[in-house]
Amino acid sequence: MLYLLLALLFAAPALAQDDDHAQMAEYERIGQEMTALASRNAWDGVERSYEALLDTEIPLTAEQHYYGAQAAAHRGDVAAARDRAMKALEVEDDQAYHDWIHRIDQNYGPVSLMGDPGKVGLTIESMPFEPHQSAAVHFATEQVKETGSFEGLLPAGHYQFGPMSLRVRPGVHTERIDIRSDKYMRKLERQQRHDKDDSDSG
Repeated sequence: MLYLLLALLFAAPALAQDDDHAQMAEYERIGQEMTALASRNAWDGVERSYEALLDTEIPLTAEQHYYGAQAAAHRGDVAAARDRAMKALEVEDDQAYHDWIHRIDQNYGPVSLMGDPGKVGLTIESMPFEPHQSAAVHFATEQVKETGSFEGLLPAGHYQFGPMSLRVRPGVHTERIDIRSDKYMRKLERQQRHDKDDSDSG
């Protein structure tokens, strides 16, 4: 029995070391796969690789976070893109990361929109031409269509969320809007009266 216990004690560190080697090998394999996918602009695959790298719990490189940021931006999730660019910046102080975060802050504003699924939609007055910005609008409109709500970053502009008009300004958090609440029903009534008065005076 003593020999068995000693054998188990010595075997445990070796097994743990084997697991570490296997995990690192998987990390390196996924990292190489991500780089190859990014070179082909296969951003859906890059997103999957990024999530898989996070699952290994091994710290990611700045470049890997940056690839993940680009994947999120192509999907239209600008809040995730900004968060990942910040993570890249924490690993490596690169001017490219600073510049991208600055561009996001200069062109997008944070919003919190809540409504009932299937009863509310989100539209923008003028769709932006810039691909990442238009992707962000599509991402938000699909979120609202599926869940009735959206919390994230939208390009600056004028929007219609259900019956409510709102203006998104760069770097300025739009007032939290829950059109299910009495507060916003009263606000809607005031807005409709104001619009009617403007129409009558015109």
